[in-house]
Amino acid sequence: MTKVDTATPPLRVLQVLEATVGGTRRHLRDLALGLAARGLDVHIAYSADRDPDFARDLVLFREQGIGLTEIPMRRGPSVRDIAAIRRLRRLIRQLRPDIVHLHSTKAGFVGRFASLGTGAVVLYSPHCFAFEMESALRPVYRVAERLLAPLADGLVAVCEHEARLARQIGWREDRVHVVYNGIAPSPAPPS
Repeated sequence: MTKVDTATPPLRVLQVLEATVGGTRRHLRDLALGLAARGLDVHIAYSADRDPDFARDLVLFREQGIGLTEIPMRRGPSVRDIAAIRRLRRLIRQLRPDIVHLHSTKAGFVGRFASLGTGAVVLYSPHCFAFEMESALRPVYRVAERLLAPLADGLVAVCEHEARLARQIGWREDRVHVVYNGIAPSPAPPS
């Protein structure tokens, strides 16, 4: 008699990122590598339009068995958003992730539309709401965030200030969670 492996397959997580710079980039790198090291099936949909240095992270992700798909996205509103939504939706249908985690405003916008009706749990981490930045579009960004809030299952804020803003624009209290950015401790230098 053949023994059947009934083990549960690993949780599949799709991370979506447009902002491949600064703290958001570092956060995603640490999170994706940490999840992969714990045995989760991790895939990243990214836009390489902002930082050519992000290619170094891609090499590291590949070495750790993390799947990668480039989906061009631009920071501000663009007609190209429609193509990004379509490509991301096809990817979600292909991968069938358990969780889609969206990092920053553009990924949050594109990803919430792309995830509609897919059955995936959708998490959104703004890493600073666009309506907090200096822009003539601040009021538009604020309204868009309010209207899109119901299209995600949860918001992962990186600080209490971001969580407060989320609740002010209409996120339900039980859907807002604060997870502070952390840095893994490094070994003490030799003495």
